[in-house]
Amino acid sequence: MAETADAIVIGGGIHGVNIAFHLARRGLKRVILLEKTAIAAGASGKTGGLIGSHFGTDIKVRLAVKAMTSWLHFGEVYGLTDQHYDRCGRIWLVPPEDLDAMRGIVEMQRALGADARVLSGEELRELTPQISLDGVAGIAYEPDAGVVDGVGATSAVAEAARQAGAKVRVGVAAGAISAPFVFNAATVWAPQLLEPLGVKVPVVPARAQIGLFRRPSDYGPRPPGIADFVQANYVRDHAGGLMFVGGMDPLQEERIPDPDSYAETADWSVIQSYRDHVWHRFPVMRRAVFRGGYSGLYDMSPDLHPVIDRVPGVDGLFVTCGYSGDGFKYAPAVGQLLAEWALDGQPSVDISMLGLDRFEEGHLISGRFKYASSGWYR
Repeated sequence: MAETADAIVIGGGIHGVNIAFHLARRGLKRVILLEKTAIAAGASGKTGGLIGSHFGTDIKVRLAVKAMTSWLHFGEVYGLTDQHYDRCGRIWLVPPEDLDAMRGIVEMQRALGADARVLSGEELRELTPQISLDGVAGIAYEPDAGVVDGVGATSAVAEAARQAGAKVRVGVAAGAISAPFVFNAATVWAPQLLEPLGVKVPVVPARAQIGLFRRPSDYGPRPPGIADFVQANYVRDHAGGLMFVGGMDPLQEERIPDPDSYAETADWSVIQSYRDHVWHRFPVMRRAVFRGGYSGLYDMSPDLHPVIDRVPGVDGLFVTCGYSGDGFKYAPAVGQLLAEWALDGQPSVDISMLGLDRFEEGHLISGRFKYASSGWYR
């Protein structure tokens, strides 16, 4: 006789654990999360963990602003003593051709409830006196934005889901379990799980690389998170006095045919590029020491926007994937919205534009504001 449950969640990344938490908190007695490897074993464990709402489309800003409340009040929301969220602020640096778009995004953020503003160079140097503003024409700032450790935050939400009553099964990819609701939150593996149902999800894996550099002792104040559109890199503080460096444009990342087999190290040519960019933006980092690098996977969609939808033709089956490198920040909101959709019949935020049908109908999402240097903010 098959095991029964109220809901099954597939995937132990930040989205899967949030879905399980919100379902259990809503009162479902038997929520089972299945994770084949380990909590945060995929993208969530290798993420830059950058939180903020500076995006070029209304829907991304809305999701990010909604999620921000949970990040800012992490311990209270999840019933934990540790906060896990580092409200260090976040800076966006843009070249002259993107100045108008940056200002438009800041206006949109403010209209949708974010604390966002434009800074002068002098104001930025009060936050990061070691920075060079060569090539920078505009500076945006979100003081509530910050960073999280991907493994730590995902593991904490998994524990919160357990405390709320969910069963978290690690090392289990599948099982004979009957449930009225199933949530496919398997990121790059999500399309594979839907193929037997004849459902095509145009999401493909891309290899994103990270470099770690030990800051010199005279670096100065700990930096906020910085998205540098002039050089197409982002940097953030990392435990151990390290600077964490990644690329800003997921469209430039290497496509991977098999998510179960890819080089998890970083290419030296990429590390050299990161190093040169860091040296240029922070001259003091010329005395930094390289401490390693690694690669993780983005789940790339054609329009760089996620799929959050009820799967057609299968009652009670939902899918969320295709976040294209910026999904970690939305997870608290997406978990809540999917729980609402399943239990209340509709989510409290209109996410219909993120449905699967947009790919077949040619309704790909395009932003009001586009940065010329990167596709991330479509």
